[in-house]
Amino acid sequence: MYHFIVNPNSRSGKGRLLWNKIYNELESKNVDYKIYFTEIENNGTKIAHEITKDSHECNIIAIGGDGTVNEVINGIKDFSKVTFSYIPTGSSNDFAKGLNLSNDYVEALDKLLNPKNFKEINIGIVSNKNEKRYFAVSCGIGFDADVCYEALNSTMKKLLNKLNLGKLTYFVIAVKRLFLSKMISMDVSFDNKQYIKYNKVFFIAAMNLPYEGGGLKLSPDAICDDDILDICLVNNLPKIKIFTLLPTAFKGKHTRFKGVNLKKCKKIDIKTSTPMAVHVDGEYFGYQNNINISYDKHKLKVIV
Repeated sequence: MYHFIVNPNSRSGKGRLLWNKIYNELESKNVDYKIYFTEIENNGTKIAHEITKDSHECNIIAIGGDGTVNEVINGIKDFSKVTFSYIPTGSSNDFAKGLNLSNDYVEALDKLLNPKNFKEINIGIVSNKNEKRYFAVSCGIGFDADVCYEALNSTMKKLLNKLNLGKLTYFVIAVKRLFLSKMISMDVSFDNKQYIKYNKVFFIAAMNLPYEGGGLKLSPDAICDDDILDICLVNNLPKIKIFTLLPTAFKGKHTRFKGVNLKKCKKIDIKTSTPMAVHVDGEYFGYQNNINISYDKHKLKVIV
């Protein structure tokens, strides 16, 4: 049995159009499946929890954007019991890009029905004293979270999606937020070691995959199954300098600039002088001043 969790509103309704094509393929092949639509916010989490609550082995396929992937993984009870597949329809699709998954639904469908290659990927956890959220791509605090939050509520994104230019949303908003987001001091501890104070921090991103924010290659060396978080910390850079290096991040060339700090760790703890926006896979996690980021003990098996 295959469980398809579909966001029909992904990319301004293209999720539903794609599902109609996949439906015809499934029917012609006499595949045994169930379909669930995520019509309301966080519905994907509830659906995935219902599917996996008995802890039996199952196949789950998410159809949507990175936000749909995030909703689904946050509902899975036991990652070790799930075989996961993804057919991208979103504007950024950083999860698919990071795992080199096909954007062609025919090819993607053939792979999940006739799987040959699997990758067991790490699943990140960000937590504070009250709650926790899983992430598959990245978690960030500061500027990148400001961009993600505004993109979630952007009318421009809907327009650009209709023009097949959805990825431009993040770049346009990034340029705007560049001059609005604040730089603040942060105390950071890597792997439970002594806290280090970083001044004028623009953002910190904990990366499980190389890309976030619509194709920004923030951590070029990130490997999703090595149990290591790749950290990109940007501080003590004038905003005009950040503006000039922002385009280089699409190729991962920003790493050569002073002020761009790349670290590797299994756990990172962050305390900020004032609450800052936090995102998980581009989804809003509120304003926080004390967060902890690490990995879940189980990995998720993904068909690639």
